[in-house]
Amino acid sequence: MSEIFSNWRKQFIANYEGTSPEAKSLEPFLKTTYKGDVYIPWAVMERLTYMQDPSAEFKIVRTECGKIVHTDSDVIKTFSRSVDKDGERITETSVDVKSHFVVLELTFLGKKFTEVYPIQDNVYDAPKVINQNMVNKALQRAKARLAARATGLAFKLYEGEDLQFEDDAPSIKTKTVSKETTNKQTTTTVVQTETKENTNSELLEIAKYIKSTPELAKGIKETNAAVFAKYKFTLSQDDSLEELVNKLSKLADPNVFLRGLKQRSGIPL
Repeated sequence: MSEIFSNWRKQFIANYEGTSPEAKSLEPFLKTTYKGDVYIPWAVMERLTYMQDPSAEFKIVRTECGKIVHTDSDVIKTFSRSVDKDGERITETSVDVKSHFVVLELTFLGKKFTEVYPIQDNVYDAPKVINQNMVNKALQRAKARLAARATGLAFKLYEGEDLQFEDDAPSIKTKTVSKETTNKQTTTTVVQTETKENTNSELLEIAKYIKSTPELAKGIKETNAAVFAKYKFTLSQDDSLEELVNKLSKLADPNVFLRGLKQRSGIPL
């Protein structure tokens, strides 16, 4: 293993696991878009990159003509067949397709990384006509993602589902109510009440375990970025039991989450 790769790998892991000073300073800078997506401003990522490697270099890769915007063009042809009194007719339709993107490079601790980023409009669609504001935003977003890939800082925000969070609500066992119950509304109320009570009791036990187990601090610290990215809050063992129960109730599966915390903290499952 070369010295360059070894040094980069060590720094990447420290950043990814949240143990470096720069990684520990990330949380206050997390922002949320109007769509609810969490991101780190490009300026923060650039600053932290330079703090870890003063010789790091971001570079815009231009086209052969010296332009910032790269455009990939193609023509899609479709054919339709129709029959009328004059006989069979074949109609050809051509559609011009253009993809606009920017390309950035970053050299960090001796390793070079390249990011190809699409130019998007305000709703993240690919526009047919672009302007300088769209190009500037693409460069900023590309720089943030490129820095995350190279350094490991805020990398978890780009990983999507962490801790194998599920989108579906967890299944909850409820007490079977006899079909002979004459009042259907009463039956439904009984099931809902028992389900809620069982769920709250389970969440309370998990919350108590989290607060009473100092070893979980490591796992909580490592997963808070992913938790914030999906649920827009972070967990702390300083939270009250009521706060913890409320936060746990918003998770897709608190039991899966707890197993993930234990695993990351080195606690046997």
